[in-house]
Amino acid sequence: MDKKFEFQSPATAKKILEFISQSLPAFKLDSKEVIRNELVCEEALLKLIEHADFTKKNFISVNVKKFLGDVSIELKVPGPKFDFYSDSEFLADDDNFDNEGAIRDIILRSFSDKITYRNKKNFNAVNITAVRSQYSSLYKILASLILAVVTGIFLKNFVPENLAVMINNNIFTSVHKIFINGLKMCAVPIIFFSVISCFAAENIEMAQMKRVGVKLFSMFESLHVISALVGIFSVWLFGTGKGANLIATVTSGNVQNFNLSLRDTFMNIIPGNFIKPFLDGNLLQLTVLGIFIGITAKVTAVKNFIAVVNDLIKIFAKIISYMLRFIPLIVFCSIASVILTTGLQTLLSVINILLTMCAAFLILNVILSLMIFLFARLNPLTFYKKSLQVFITGFSTNSSDATMPDAMRSLEKMGVPPGVYSFAIPLGMAISKMANPMYMFISILSVSNMYNVEITAEKILSIFVPVTFVITLLPGIPGIMLTAMSSFFAAVGCPAEGIAFIMALDIIAGMIIKTQGNVFGVTVPALIIAKQENLLNVEKYNS
Repeated sequence: MDKKFEFQSPATAKKILEFISQSLPAFKLDSKEVIRNELVCEEALLKLIEHADFTKKNFISVNVKKFLGDVSIELKVPGPKFDFYSDSEFLADDDNFDNEGAIRDIILRSFSDKITYRNKKNFNAVNITAVRSQYSSLYKILASLILAVVTGIFLKNFVPENLAVMINNNIFTSVHKIFINGLKMCAVPIIFFSVISCFAAENIEMAQMKRVGVKLFSMFESLHVISALVGIFSVWLFGTGKGANLIATVTSGNVQNFNLSLRDTFMNIIPGNFIKPFLDGNLLQLTVLGIFIGITAKVTAVKNFIAVVNDLIKIFAKIISYMLRFIPLIVFCSIASVILTTGLQTLLSVINILLTMCAAFLILNVILSLMIFLFARLNPLTFYKKSLQVFITGFSTNSSDATMPDAMRSLEKMGVPPGVYSFAIPLGMAISKMANPMYMFISILSVSNMYNVEITAEKILSIFVPVTFVITLLPGIPGIMLTAMSSFFAAVGCPAEGIAFIMALDIIAGMIIKTQGNVFGVTVPALIIAKQENLLNVEKYNS
């Protein structure tokens, strides 16, 4: 539903603004939004008219449109290119100083995040975003997803194999890797500085912080157990994998063992030097290091230290926000690569495993909703509504680290104080991966069913503790989950080649299930504990 009109020049700004003010309510903008956009349009229009050239074209085009939920206003005026955000020169003793022009520049710069200027074919055009829909990112991602599937199928079936491999290796995987490396680059300092800020803050007492830490850890581990049980129950309920009757061609004995040492893990909690945790991206070591520095800073009361740390957090969070604008491109490259390398048939053959994971994820969210309602006496729908951006970011990036700034902002919108979420989020990202036990058990049991491998209660019990708690010991490097899973396949007698089925759905399952479950497994405990400690702004949560 677009509203477009061309005003013949010389057209008064008043008529154009009347057209805009009459058009905006049709797009369900309230009166305050209409007035605000009228102000911006007026200043932008006058700026364009100042630099207009009506000698060849004598009209001003106005287009009020809606696309992917976003409502925008486009003003188009003939004229040469100019500096749209130029400052008016200010001289106190200059009688010719244009006060109105200076004020106009200030107003336009203050709304620069909503204004886009361009000059094309001797026309100056300004696009003003009147309303940015919270669903527009999701629409773009879904469009990218569909385009990626079509592109992947086309490249695999109609393009020479060598050319398709070259496109995948040099474009799709390269773009995705650059993006993920950028997120990791920012995630490490955000975790480190957030922990410091939390423990150095003056608004929360250390005794209270100890209680919060113990409660968080207990709740994280409890959710791990619940997640594992949900995974086992889901495979039993749906009989996932049964009837495939596959025959193994590779024995499970060829699988590399994945050894975990609880003793070594605790021995390495304290880093050997200051730089190594940053280079390795070891979240557990960074968390411990941040705790030590934060507590010491609080005791010594270093002047302006917290202000600098908070500013650094804002800088890195802003960098991530800029990077997230490329989310649709990353989704396109990632999914196109999956389709191209594994084939559509492979994805269809494991669709029942993916559906089981989705069902288990829904069960897990029902449990989380009950926890919010029973333990915090809050409406769980409000939590999910205010976590929408977290879901979108997690779906787009397939990275829990990338969701951290949005997770913090969502908890802030819910009324959780910074002293809680700046501690809970980094700690949870380091030691809590709620969705992973469910994901591992569904993968192990489903593939075992596909190969007709009998899974007894004794076998499940033998791997229950490692699968449930191994996630607190895994380093945050790509593919480590599949490496760990190979050991569990061997433990239950399932052929190692079955991991190929999990690899085929790993990215998609990660976007829909693993990342979302891991993030919700951190934010829900933070919300509940904030409420139990009387730190939650309930009025803000319900607003």
